Amino acid sequence: TSRFNRELSIMFSENDGQSWTQPLVIVAGRQDFAALAYPHLVERQPGEIHLWAGTFSGRMFEADFFD
Repeated sequence: TSRFNRELSIMFSENDGQSWTQPLVIVAGRQDFAALAYPHLVERQPGEIHLWAGTFSGRMFEADFFD
């Protein structure tokens, strides 16, 4: 068994957390050495999200998740 998280999901809310989108997997299939623990998100500019989780870091845009 592995003690590392292998999948990280995100959900969005447009009404201050009263309702949420379905979870969307944003990182999956990481190796054992790349734990996805203790995620931190920062929205540097509207729609620009920076993510740190264990040994993973990345940048994404909210617009990429919606049509």
